[in-house]
Amino acid sequence: MESQQIFININTKTKCLINRFNERKTKIIDIIKTNKNMTKTSKTDLNKLLEEIENLFKEQNNLLLEENKSKQRIIELQTNTQTITKSKSFAEILKQDNNNVIKNKKTSHVITVYPKNEGMTSEDIKKEIKTKLNPIDLKIGINKIKNISRNGLIIECDSQNDCELLKNEINTKISDDCEAKIPIKKKPKIIVYNVPKLIDNENIINNIIKQNNSLNQIINEENIDQNLKFKFSLNAKNPNLQHLIFETSPEVRKLIINSNYLNIEWNRCKCADFISIIRCYNCFGFGHFKRDCTAESHCSHCASTDHNHQSCNKNYKKCINCEKFNSKIKNPNIKPLNTNHDCLNKSCPTYEFVKNKVLEKTDYGL
Repeated sequence: MESQQIFININTKTKCLINRFNERKTKIIDIIKTNKNMTKTSKTDLNKLLEEIENLFKEQNNLLLEENKSKQRIIELQTNTQTITKSKSFAEILKQDNNNVIKNKKTSHVITVYPKNEGMTSEDIKKEIKTKLNPIDLKIGINKIKNISRNGLIIECDSQNDCELLKNEINTKISDDCEAKIPIKKKPKIIVYNVPKLIDNENIINNIIKQNNSLNQIINEENIDQNLKFKFSLNAKNPNLQHLIFETSPEVRKLIINSNYLNIEWNRCKCADFISIIRCYNCFGFGHFKRDCTAESHCSHCASTDHNHQSCNKNYKKCINCEKFNSKIKNPNIKPLNTNHDCLNKSCPTYEFVKNKVLEKTDYGL
């Protein structure tokens, strides 16, 4: 604020100087006009000199104004820098993002239907179901029917009970042509941050149950594996710490996420949802690892095949996954995806699509 006041004073003084100059300029012009003893040449020379002084004064004034603007911009940048909050770690950003997504995620209730006979298509199954079954008579709600791979159908219902009823009806009345199943959803996973490596992972489940009252009311020796199971660990920034990944039941996951922390020996460790997305770091596609990849290698920054991101000097970004999606679009009504981003960007439309598929196949008990 003090620096800004100085700039205001500079502007005020500059205006005062301009006013004083204009006053004296007016007096000089009046003298030139009224002084009969001055020759015409002298008057012309004096006018030129006055004009040159005025131009110099304007030039100096413009330089002061530019300097003033530059200093003002520096102060704005300094102010903005001071107001920026402490940057979050990748783990914190991931935690916040995942928790918000899952919290707002609506659980879908679906069944899959596949043909038993070769030659039957998704449309054939759909026609057969609509001919022999009536949702009004069954008193069920159907949200959507979608064709899927292997000539199958996926049917989304209003509730799990509706799914059960529709599955039984299809398997009873159309059992010769197709089979309906309710997909088994995966259990959710959580990540526990910054657990000391000295802690024995083999006994950690029992220790967690004993130290966290909310869990020992649900989990006992008979149902431990169904409710809490250690899967693997990830390295933390601190070489003495690790992040632990657990598979949980929906009920246990809810208790842990709501509490935000787990007591582990002498430590209180932060927890979050863990969404496991398999990604290749050769072609940057999804569903397989680099060691199993048979596709061309791509740059994650510009999608080129002749270099990797470490040697990329392109001044533009292009996502190889969104580019591939757009190349497969045949329906003119489908809007192409924006490709102007790095394929590792967490806001990538293709990444969001894959993440939503993982969420749909996970039972969060919502």
